[in-house]
Amino acid sequence: MSQFAKKAVLIFMILLFPLGFLLFFGLALDHKFSTLPYYHPSEILLDSTNNELGKSYILPDFEFINHNGEVVSNESLKDNVYLLAPYSLESKYVSVITKRLLTANFKYTDEDNIKIVGLNSDGVVQDDQVLKSYMANLYKNADESDNFFFLSGSSEDQMKHFLTEGLGIVNVDNSALALLIDSRSQIRGRYNLNAERQINDAIEDIALLRKEIDIEKYEAKKANSNN
Repeated sequence: MSQFAKKAVLIFMILLFPLGFLLFFGLALDHKFSTLPYYHPSEILLDSTNNELGKSYILPDFEFINHNGEVVSNESLKDNVYLLAPYSLESKYVSVITKRLLTANFKYTDEDNIKIVGLNSDGVVQDDQVLKSYMANLYKNADESDNFFFLSGSSEDQMKHFLTEGLGIVNVDNSALALLIDSRSQIRGRYNLNAERQINDAIEDIALLRKEIDIEKYEAKKANSNN
């Protein structure tokens, strides 16, 4: 074997080992994809998870009105991933909450199936001008806000029941929580929007949910092709 051939074989062997290593562990990691936990409302304020309890829980049906007067429901949000953040426009945290939510909105501006949903914890907006002013400022500070909703209910009692029973959030005036909801209306994350690092966690978790959905679609397609 010539000197050139020996060098070529040596270079090939040097390159083959790391490529094989990456391929093997890449496939292994793909099959062992670690998904996000599932939350039950009883765990939200404790920031703990029991996957068996959480996996059995789906958000109750709801119908709220967005800032444009359109009905938004579980059904209309089906197949979307969304951050759900209950807060009052009168909250002392409203500017911080909005800033954090806009950070996530900016990251996923071009993703039609990723939404940011503000939930009016007062139930009904008392002053329509306040809502118009809030949304005007929102649009001014966001490149694209089509995926950002602010939802109100038909009454304070309706909203309070959904927040406490459906989401497990009580005393919402003293909190700045956001929940990550998956395409099956299950709770997959909770974040304190007063902490900047936690909105970054939410952004990363949204990416994980997208990967989870892609894997499920791939597996379903592969199963159908084998039938």
